Amino acid sequence: MGLLVLWSRQSTPKTKATIPTTFATVGASLVLLYLSHLEHLRSIRPSTVINVFLCFTLLFDLTRLRTLYFMPHSLSVSTLFTVSWVIKSATLILEAREKQSLLKKSYENSPIESTSGVLNRAVFWWLNELLWRGSKSQLTVDSLPALDNNIKAASDPHILVEKWNQGMSRIYVFSH
Repeated sequence: MGLLVLWSRQSTPKTKATIPTTFATVGASLVLLYLSHLEHLRSIRPSTVINVFLCFTLLFDLTRLRTLYFMPHSLSVSTLFTVSWVIKSATLILEAREKQSLLKKSYENSPIESTSGVLNRAVFWWLNELLWRGSKSQLTVDSLPALDNNIKAASDPHILVEKWNQGMSRIYVFSH
């Protein structure tokens, strides 16, 4: 809002799109606030939409920030825009954090790859803890993180043997 007031002053250098863009930014921030609340309540992982949106807008805002610092007589606008950029960066950091400690009892033992956000999964950051533990001590089956329920069900030895036998009987039928 402070940026909107500064842009509205006559002495501040601006383009035709500056004030409408600032209005759109305020509107997007309000939608982001509501979406963040919904995602926090209804998802076990950080919001993909919010994280991607914040990453791209931070990059775009960085170029705007550079331009503002090169413009004459815009020190107050560029300073306030810098503060806005830092707040948006902090928001991205908070939105990208895992919610493992906040989960309900029924989701408490969810596998780490299910609770990791898009940024974490993009760079496999969730594997760092496992790699760190593996470098300090020998990993055992019990020390590994929990598996996804679908993987657990698919790796049941009785089901695997049954499916193997079904497949072998089909091969036998086709070969004769």
